Amino acid sequence: MTTWIRNFMVAAGMLAAVTIGAWPSFAYDVIAVQHGGTVEGAITLNGAVPEPKGFNLITFPDPACCGRISNGRGWRLLRDFVVNQHGGLKDTLVLLEGVDAGKPLSCPSP
Repeated sequence: MTTWIRNFMVAAGMLAAVTIGAWPSFAYDVIAVQHGGTVEGAITLNGAVPEPKGFNLITFPDPACCGRISNGRGWRLLRDFVVNQHGGLKDTLVLLEGVDAGKPLSCPSP
């Protein structure tokens, strides 16, 4: 067996073992919630807003959408954060750790 095939098989086996071993950690049981709560608030950025990252569209072309994402000078600017004048972050996700059971999760359609 050639070296690259053997390496591929070893890597695939390791990936399968890690994935199968990690699967129970993603378990979430759907149950009836009697006294549930709501998480509300605002997430703010403390400090300066990072400068956008620039990608040259000649080096990284994407003909399907380059015209509408360019800044007009051949660059696509990616902003890590969208921040309002008060430091509030847009499109923020809050992760609650240690929640093993609760109401069904819903994913809104965009």
